[in-house]
Amino acid sequence: MGALVAALVESAAASGANHEIQAKLTFDFTTPSPQILRPLPAGSTFSRVTLFITSPFLGGSPEIQLGDAINPSLFFDLKGSDLGMPHQYDFDELVTVDPSDNLILTLSSGLTAGSAILFYEGFQ
Repeated sequence: MGALVAALVESAAASGANHEIQAKLTFDFTTPSPQILRPLPAGSTFSRVTLFITSPFLGGSPEIQLGDAINPSLFFDLKGSDLGMPHQYDFDELVTVDPSDNLILTLSSGLTAGSAILFYEGFQ
């Protein structure tokens, strides 16, 4: 797979006050880390984050974190055997970002295999 592939769709709500955030990102063990996925203005709220492990992450001590600079594991901090087989992980709590920050994906070094799909949605 190689580099991070991102398809990001944003659409204005009917009132024009909020924007929906939806993204599907495919990444693998060769993705540079840490990877800034998007800026997060203060008040951005996530309603759902799902991680699909499509092939096992192997090598070293596998770890995937998804969060921001303040809390790198805000949504996920998956380690070792959690990443050793295809699986789906869901985070369904409402989380509002304050202050402004970046959504950051971090992969451990030393990975030799693995791929996943990340989906998130919310509004800003």
